[in-house]
Amino acid sequence: MKVELKDINEVKCFCGSSTSLRSNSLIYNGKEYGNGKVWLCDRFPACRGSVGTHPDGRPLGTIPDEETKKLRIKVHAMIDPIWKEKRGHRGSVYGWLKRIMKSDKEIHVGETTKEDCLKLMEAIKNNPYQFKFQEE
Repeated sequence: MKVELKDINEVKCFCGSSTSLRSNSLIYNGKEYGNGKVWLCDRFPACRGSVGTHPDGRPLGTIPDEETKKLRIKVHAMIDPIWKEKRGHRGSVYGWLKRIMKSDKEIHVGETTKEDCLKLMEAIKNNPYQFKFQEE
């Protein structure tokens, strides 16, 4: 199955400007990380709006303002250790987020708003992840 990239005109910066698929070395002091690509605001460096990409170039989410970006990082700091330290599977962690948020849609941190992030952080604090240990 061929993966189709989002139309370049659909990837908009939070400031309303268009974006281009560029080298992420522009935002990381000359060094590329990951797959080396980023959707970057066409007003860069006046606007530093950016979002990373999947290997095929699709954006990992929406381009947030600086405050939302910091909140998304905080949400990831709360949930990523659960699955990265093998205390839960990534899919089960995201299923847990969906349940505690009482959402009928999948939760994608890269698509959350500032308000979504604040609600997620509160829900995570009030509903700790329940580890399920399987006996061998």
